[in-house]
Amino acid sequence: MPLVPELSAAGALLVALIFVFGGTVKGATGFGLPLTTISLLPLVAPLDLALALNTLVVPITNAAQSVAYGPALSNIRICLPLVAGVAATVFLAAAAVASVGEEALRVAMGFLLIGFAALSFAAPRLRVSDRMAKPAGFAAGMAGGVAGAAFTAPGPIYAMWFAGLGLERRRFIGAMGVAMFASGLLVSGAFWASGILDGPRAAMSAACALPAFLGMWIGERLARRLDQETFRRIILLMLAGLGLRHLWIVLA
Repeated sequence: MPLVPELSAAGALLVALIFVFGGTVKGATGFGLPLTTISLLPLVAPLDLALALNTLVVPITNAAQSVAYGPALSNIRICLPLVAGVAATVFLAAAAVASVGEEALRVAMGFLLIGFAALSFAAPRLRVSDRMAKPAGFAAGMAGGVAGAAFTAPGPIYAMWFAGLGLERRRFIGAMGVAMFASGLLVSGAFWASGILDGPRAAMSAACALPAFLGMWIGERLARRLDQETFRRIILLMLAGLGLRHLWIVLA
C-alpha cells in the first residue's frame, strides 16, 4: 500500500520533481518554493492533498535559513507581531478552507499567482514607520494566516512588510526564515485540526523536504551561472501563466 493512497507511484514521482523544481527556484532566487510548488501540485494531485504536501516542507526548509541568517533572537523579536497575527486567523481560515469547494480555491489561487507576478514586476516601494511597525506586522500576519491556510504561501505578504521596515538583505532573509518557519508550524497545526493533514500526509510532506533540499542545492549552483534577474522574471511569468491556467480550468 502506498504511503499516501491518493497518489500512485507515477504521481509520487511527479510530486518529487515538483519539489525539486520549487527548491531550485528558492535556491537560485531566495524565494518562491511554496508558491511554485502549490501552483504546480494541483495539476497532479487533489487540491487538499496539494496543500497537505506543501505544509511541513515550509518550516523544514526555512529552519536552516532562520539559523544561518542570524542573529536569531533579534529576528524572532522582529517577527513577534506578525506571528501573533498569523495565530489570530490561521485556525479559522483552515476550517473555512476545509469546507469550501476546490473550484473556489482554484480561482483564488489563480488571482494570487497573477497578482504576485504583477506586484513583483511593478516592485512598489513601501515604507512602514517605526510607530506603525507593530500594528502593520500584526495586520500582515492576519493576512498571512489566511493566505497560509488557503495556499500555504504567505511569503509575499511577509516580504512586503519586511521590505517596508527597510531591513538590509541578510536581516531580511533571516527574518523571512523565522516568519515562514513559525507560520508553517501554525499552518500545520491548523491543517491537522481541520482534517486536511493527517499522519500519512504529514509523513509524505516531511519526505517532500528531501527533493526540495536537493533543488535548493541545484539552485544555489545555478545562481552562480545564470543572470538572477532574468531567471526571476522567467519564474514570475511561469507563475502568472499557471494562475491563468487555474482560472481557465474553473471558468472555461
